[in-house]
Amino acid sequence: MKTIDFVILGIIAAALFFAFRRVRSKKGSCSCGCANCSQACPMARKK
Repeated sequence: MKTIDFVILGIIAAALFFAFRRVRSKKGSCSCGCANCSQACPMARKK
């Protein structure tokens, strides 16, 4: 493999890392649908 191949693979790996990180951080936040909410949801307390 040439140097440019490693550079391209590094860029793709970094993009995938940040994409998964962003999806994971959104999954942990409550959108007050309360389905799969990892935080104490205010909507669940009102019921």
